[in-house]
Amino acid sequence: MKNSKVQAIILSGDGINCESETKRAFSLADIHADIIHIQDLIGGAKKLSDYDILALPGGFSFGDEIKSGKILSLKIEQYLKDDFNEFYHAKKPIIGICNGFQALTYLGVFDPDQSQSVSLDENTSGKFINLWVDLDINSHSECIWTKGLDKLRLPIRHGEGRVSFSKDREVNLNKEAVLYYDQEINGSYKNIAGLTCKYGTTLGLMPHPEAGLYKMLDPKNSEFNFETTKALKLFKNAKEYVLSRKSL
Repeated sequence: MKNSKVQAIILSGDGINCESETKRAFSLADIHADIIHIQDLIGGAKKLSDYDILALPGGFSFGDEIKSGKILSLKIEQYLKDDFNEFYHAKKPIIGICNGFQALTYLGVFDPDQSQSVSLDENTSGKFINLWVDLDINSHSECIWTKGLDKLRLPIRHGEGRVSFSKDREVNLNKEAVLYYDQEINGSYKNIAGLTCKYGTTLGLMPHPEAGLYKMLDPKNSEFNFETTKALKLFKNAKEYVLSRKSL
């Protein structure tokens, strides 16, 4: 794929349902995005290495069988492990939103040694949550996606979004935690809503930035217009990071 434009791949598959909205977010950030079914990667019709950015969008991949995101992560682990690890260790931007975040935790990208000491468990309420939330952004984080942002307001919709760490895991909140709910939402450790990897290039978050791109979508905003929100900057930041590396 010879193109000077930044290229993103949005993973699609059974039960994933936010790929179109995610593509719209990339498009607004002037990033070309292809929605690719995971089987096309497994079968070799498409190559992950041809892309600059990888997105695992929200939805209910494989019906959330076993646990949310588990089967999707198993397919990546079984058939695309080398390609995924090469992409990750090449410090190319990866974003996992809601179900995508859940899958990434199983792949160990939020653990220094790629173990699985981070999990996204059932909300303490035992109920599916669907509402808009206010988020604080960790200014100390090295996450390339959140650069220049201090707050966001985004929708969440999940049943398993509670961030938990194994008891023997040392958590460096200054580096790992990127987003925080401004109040207790689902029982997440320290109200964490998003994490980044050791490189700062992978972002996993339960809130949906692709569903919060326009101010009119927020129940607090009664004006009908297409003015975009700060959520778009997440995607613009990824583009700028890719372009800065290509210029080296």
